[in-house]
This record gives sequence, C-alpha cells and structure tokens, in this order.
Amino acid sequence: MKYITSFFMAWGTFLAIPCPVKKWDKKYIFLRLGFLPAVGLILGLIYALILYALYSIWNNFIPTGNPQQLLYAIILLFSFTFPFLASGGFHLDGFMDCSDAIFSRKPLVQRQEILKDSHVGAFAVIHLAMLMIMYLVVHVTLVTRVDLTLLPLVFVSSRAFGGLWVTCYKAGDTSQYSGGEEKEIGKARSEARKVLILLTIFILAIYVAVRGFFILQYSYTDEIISQLIPVGTTFIAVGISSFLSCAFCRHNLKMMNGDIAGYTICISELVGLAALILFMGA
Repeated sequence: MKYITSFFMAWGTFLAIPCPVKKWDKKYIFLRLGFLPAVGLILGLIYALILYALYSIWNNFIPTGNPQQLLYAIILLFSFTFPFLASGGFHLDGFMDCSDAIFSRKPLVQRQEILKDSHVGAFAVIHLAMLMIMYLVVHVTLVTRVDLTLLPLVFVSSRAFGGLWVTCYKAGDTSQYSGGEEKEIGKARSEARKVLILLTIFILAIYVAVRGFFILQYSYTDEIISQLIPVGTTFIAVGISSFLSCAFCRHNLKMMNGDIAGYTICISELVGLAALILFMGA
C-alpha cells in the first residue's frame, strides 16, 4: 500500500496533469522519489501520443501552403511548452533558484540564502532565457526529425538520475529531505534509491524489449543494433549531463536538495533531446 501511496504522491507533486487519486503521507516523502521514472514515463507517453496525433493531422488532412505552416507553428509551440506545463514548472523553479544562487558569485552562506529565497533574481531570469533559447533551437529540429517512440526515454532517464542524486547525497539543513533522525533518514533514502533503480531498470527493459520486437517485425535482423543505439547513447548522455550538472551545483552550494535535482533534470532533459537528434542522424 505504501508504494501505491508513494506513486500517487509523486504524480501529484511532480506533474500538473490531474492525479486520479489524491494520497499523501509524510512518511513516504522520500519513497515518492523512487517513482520519478514512472512520472517521466507518464509525461513522455502523453507527450509522444499528442505529437503523433498532431503529425497525423498535419500529414493527412491539412493542405499544403499556409495551413500546413500554421499547424507546424502549433506543433512547435506545443512541443516546446508541454514538458514545462505538464510538470507545473516544478523542475524549472529549481533551475532558476540554483542559477540565481550560483551565478551571484557571492560568499557561500549568501549563495545558500539566495537558494531558499522565493524572490526571482536577475541571474535566474538571464539563465532561464538562455535555457529557453536552447530548448527552442532543439525543438525546431526535434518536431519533424525524431522518432517519437524515443521521447519517453528522455523523460524517464532525466527524472531517474535527478531522483537518484537526492537519494545518494545528504540533504542540506534547509531541504525538505532533511530533519529527523539520521538513521531513519538513511533508511528512507536507501529504500527510495532501491525502488528508483529497480523501477528504472524495469521500464528500460520493457521499452527495449518492445522496441526490439517491433524492429524485428518490420525491419531486418541486422538493423536491430543500429536501431537500439540511440536508446543507449541517449541514456548515457542524460546520465553524464545529469551527474556533471549535479556535481557543479553541489560544488558551488556545498549541499543537496530538490532545487539541485530540478536543475539537473532541466539540463539533462535538454541534453537528452539534443542527443536524440544527433544519434538519429537529424
């Protein structure tokens, strides 16, 4: 029962998509992190399905010329904004907080104070603008040249790694993941980490198996490796970028919290989408 509760807690926290079951238990605040990959899967599947429907309308029902150009603009707008809207800007908030604190270049204590300050500073705005420009550049290419079945992989892996760092590193004193007895916190982190790793492996195994099955059904056997290469390379790219961005934040802030996880998710998601374009030969 606690795993079901934790799953719906994760959905309600990390997704703006209405949660069918309202559940909350403070005891499982760590365990909900174990279900971040499932949250990424839900987001990625909905994202890919809606894009597929828009593409189908674009290719089959819209005449060439201005109508197609208008629908392309709509597809691009949806592709660009949906991941942020569907997550309620939750991870983007962490990205902005970290950017504001780190790039203020003030002494450590002041950087940590800025991190927990709810006001938006200049560096948050500057880096948000830079991030949005990079996302837009990626999506201009992404919307017409990437296999949509690969999109969920980016959202699963970026959230899996983001959650992993929170369960691996000790949280800062001001984090919601601190407080209480050290032994109990360590036990909760360990359980969440195990659930997260096992769930990620399960999702990836099912994904590779299903993708491999359809490749064998509709392609030659010797193409299976080349078709699965983007899966591995994208996962590795997301993992490396997530690790480096987390290390960068921890080095500058000397702590770990949810804001840093949000920062890593934003960066690794962008890198993962760019990797899809690169390794799909766009």
